[in-house]
Amino acid sequence: GAAVLCSNTVADYLLQWLDIVRVKIKPATYGSYSNIVHSVIEPYFRQKGYTLRGLEARHIQQFYGERLKTVKPNSVLHDHAVIHQALKYALKTDLVMQNVATKVDRPRKNEFQPKFLDAEQLQQIFEVLKGTWMELPILVAAFYGLRRGELVGLKWDAIDFERGTITIKHTVTTTRIDGKTYVLEQESAKTKSSLRTLPLVGSFAAYFRQVKEEQEKKREAELSLMQEQINPHFLYNTLYSVQQLCELDESKEASAMVLALSNFFRTGLSRGEDVITIDTEINHVKNYLV
Repeated sequence: GAAVLCSNTVADYLLQWLDIVRVKIKPATYGSYSNIVHSVIEPYFRQKGYTLRGLEARHIQQFYGERLKTVKPNSVLHDHAVIHQALKYALKTDLVMQNVATKVDRPRKNEFQPKFLDAEQLQQIFEVLKGTWMELPILVAAFYGLRRGELVGLKWDAIDFERGTITIKHTVTTTRIDGKTYVLEQESAKTKSSLRTLPLVGSFAAYFRQVKEEQEKKREAELSLMQEQINPHFLYNTLYSVQQLCELDESKEASAMVLALSNFFRTGLSRGEDVITIDTEINHVKNYLV
């Protein structure tokens, strides 16, 4: 209970706190907290051996001082945010008498100095990327100044061709949790101010229409190609063979056949590419003959 937690070290408490808040905060926030605790804060305080009740402001201040020898102030501010939140919960649940993190002097935030590309540099980039899959995202990012997560999260429902607007409302980010990387899609931007509707200027409206039409044609071509690939006799024989292998408890062989079938259709679709390498064609034939 509380008595046990009070006698715990700061390091132990931080790990327990992570488990508690995991269900209360967004996955991306938890991933950030978890990475900071496991990689930085917990190892430091584990070595020091401070108990939760014995933790003093000077101990945290010393930690910040050590960190500032190797990282910028902004990183320490992230550390402080996690420590402050953890001790705030400890205070709320009567595990400590006060939140000593409030007594610590935080470092001054280092100002971000962005570097801007001029028109000539942007034009050079556009020329290099013209016709590639990166052309569209780079053009949009350069013109509208979107964050990476906002750019990746753009969907067609964000564009209203009739009203001539583009609404930033989806974000896609990545985070590491328990050693694994997760892709997180959210239906809201980072802050309320990030939820914004921007004008869809004439040139972009035409460009977006063209890209959307090309994508729709590509999907239709892929579907048509898939239908051509599905020979009823071939598919029936393959699925029947899989069934027979399963009945004979030959799970590995059945799995290999299913994998070969999926690879066959995936290669057949070729994602709409006009050029297919010889190696890919050879692999396609092999999967057919398995």
